[in-house]
Amino acid sequence: GVVGYCTAVIAASEGANVTIVGHDGIDRVTDIAASIKERFGVVVEPADGSTDAYKTAIVRATETVFPAATVPEHGTAITQDVCPNAGSP
Repeated sequence: GVVGYCTAVIAASEGANVTIVGHDGIDRVTDIAASIKERFGVVVEPADGSTDAYKTAIVRATETVFPAATVPEHGTAITQDVCPNAGSP
């Protein structure tokens, strides 16, 4: 959505290594990453987060997680099963 898109652009513009994760697979976020590069000249990496195993691997390799989405059938995009410290300060 727009919050994740804008956050990805701002963070990448400031030099962060940004990965956008698709809860529904890689195709949609690959297109979004291409749009961000074309429009703003910054690179964000797409990743497949369609399973808990994929999300767990992404979270383990990540310093900061900014979950900017909700998935209707699951509630939040990142659950405590995937990230035990989700919701912790």
